Amino acid sequence: ILRRALELYESAGDVRGQARSYMNMGIAAQFESRLEEASQAYGRALTVARAGGMPDVWGLAALNLGVLSQKRGDYDHARELFGEALGLFAAVKHREYQLAALSNMAEADRDTGSLESAAQLYDATIPLAQRIGQADIEIGAMAGAGLCALELGRVGEAKAAASAVADRV
Repeated sequence: ILRRALELYESAGDVRGQARSYMNMGIAAQFESRLEEASQAYGRALTVARAGGMPDVWGLAALNLGVLSQKRGDYDHARELFGEALGLFAAVKHREYQLAALSNMAEADRDTGSLESAAQLYDATIPLAQRIGQADIEIGAMAGAGLCALELGRVGEAKAAASAVADRV
């Protein structure tokens, strides 16, 4: 169905439809653990959206490709893609997607041992999550900040974060 949709969008010259079709093909492939195919589809979505001047779809493609890269252990590429997505979502003022990019960027930094940066990103994630009512991401960011503090030897901060998480849960 997605391939047929892509063909129709191509014949109609609908670039947005093409980019979204590639995105959906990537999601389906990733769901079915066809990771290389998912990566290629997200890459095509990113390229088409970038060329078509669609920052919202471009950002989603970068975010999805970043998540896939992170799951595959390519943390540096993931962080680069999350940063790209964050900038695009800020430009179109899409706070929910900004939150997703920011949260994933913090996770990528923590995964690579960039604990100071991760802690700062978690600290930026918390108030944004609060403003838009995403308690699960808020709590996750509090926990992430606490883990960074613990690994950095800041026991007091880690205890405060654990207490804040317990209160919110």
